[in-house]
Amino acid sequence: MSSYATGPLPLRLIQKPPFTVEVPDSIAEPGETKPRRNPAAKDGLIDRPAPDVDTVFALVKRAAEKYGERPAVGTRRLVQTHKEVKKVTRVVDGKAQEVDKEWTVLELSDYSYLTWTEYFQSVLDVGSGLRQLGLTVHDRTHIFASTRSVGRPRLPTAC
Repeated sequence: MSSYATGPLPLRLIQKPPFTVEVPDSIAEPGETKPRRNPAAKDGLIDRPAPDVDTVFALVKRAAEKYGERPAVGTRRLVQTHKEVKKVTRVVDGKAQEVDKEWTVLELSDYSYLTWTEYFQSVLDVGSGLRQLGLTVHDRTHIFASTRSVGRPRLPTAC
């Protein structure tokens, strides 16, 4: 294994060579090689996954048609909140002291998944609800969600 690897390497090749190709009609700068790209993008950068995909809605619709009953998005439920008190060392007035610190640990369930078909139906339901509220194609919305709650989710430690 090479020294720059930070994780396990694949056990088999995922893609067949060539892994990169020279960009057609490109000029090599002095002291550099000619620019290279993924073979799928040799004629130009790819700006959409398919020709008919130009919006997020079109992307989700295409994924539902292509992947149907495969898992799309996963969620976890909060099972229980645990409070732990641990001693930590803090420097107060230049002296190290042991103080109590309370940690909140969230115990979460296993993942539960929506399929692409179910996810697409949810997208249709949300869109229908926004239209019932009076939103039109030129209106803008802002969706906000907190990225974390009381504490970082992790499994409780064994006592």
